[in-house]
Amino acid sequence: MSFVLPARRQLPTGYVIEFITDVQGNWSYFCNLVQWSRYLGWKEEDPAGLILKPGCLLVFGGGVVDRGTADIRIARALVILQREYPERVHLLLGSRDVSKLRFAAELDTDVADDLG
Repeated sequence: MSFVLPARRQLPTGYVIEFITDVQGNWSYFCNLVQWSRYLGWKEEDPAGLILKPGCLLVFGGGVVDRGTADIRIARALVILQREYPERVHLLLGSRDVSKLRFAAELDTDVADDLG
């Protein structure tokens, strides 16, 4: 099996990178990160919707799910943000995020039968 690496991109002049990681489903903590950020904010018309200010790339380094009760809420907010700013928002999966993806497949009897 071979892997193709994507082409490297140059950070546009004047841009900064906002890096967030390990919110672990904690909505209060996530809201505090957004409040402290110079580049993330909340949409006025949608209190759960995020905006990314100009001049910034956002990298979410994984750790969206695990301990808190807002896993889906945070994941949805980040995915919607990535769809709105596809060239400026990059979402990475952490180990716990990946393990949660496996969970659905492992519960699916058709998949389990195929795996033996």
